[in-house]
Amino acid sequence: MNILNILDEIEKVDGEIYERLNPRRAAMKSFFNASKKISLAALPLALGSMFQKAYGQSNPSSVVEVLNFALALEHLEYNFYNRALLSPGLIPAGAATSAITTIRTHELAHVNLLKG
Repeated sequence: MNILNILDEIEKVDGEIYERLNPRRAAMKSFFNASKKISLAALPLALGSMFQKAYGQSNPSSVVEVLNFALALEHLEYNFYNRALLSPGLIPAGAATSAITTIRTHELAHVNLLKG
């Protein structure tokens, strides 16, 4: 039996069938449209995962190299904040000086921790 014949038979019994079917159709149509948009949004991620070549630098050969790099960065940060505090008039007095002093103290603690 054809679906249209079935719907015609149902319409004879229940005249309001099409009013109830339209919201379902609209809901299904909006659901499929939303799923289509989500699929298209995920497409670049799927294509990107197919090509998993890394074009960056090589990994450090040891943990010691990573820690030495971190120590060098902490030295740079400490010297940055220390010079800012030693330069007269660079940082306004008050809360800003207090904040920079606290940050410098933390950077010195990081240096001391990494030195061991």
